[in-house]
Amino acid sequence: MASVRPSVITLVGVGDTCSLDDRQYGALRQRSTTHALVDMLHHWHAAVDNGESVRTVFVDFTKAFDRVDHNVLVAKLVSLGLSDVIVRWICAFLRQRRQRVKIADFLS
Repeated sequence: MASVRPSVITLVGVGDTCSLDDRQYGALRQRSTTHALVDMLHHWHAAVDNGESVRTVFVDFTKAFDRVDHNVLVAKLVSLGLSDVIVRWICAFLRQRRQRVKIADFLS
């Protein structure tokens, strides 16, 4: 679904004016994870230049999205103002779907 989200957001005309956090990267047009790293480094350097300390925590969310409650996800999409047609399309996509990764001849 990661490849669907940017198209859906653009399709309904929400674009960059939606209520997503300004620090959302990776799922919006021209907001890649590289931009997230640059933004993070900018804030770290500014803090160090001002004599402040920098603390970081990195969390591995491996398989985190395997556990996302689809009802919560759909409620969030509705709260963001996505049209009923798009929400129903996403619901149909999520219904009884299983995801797996294939690398060479190996499946997850």
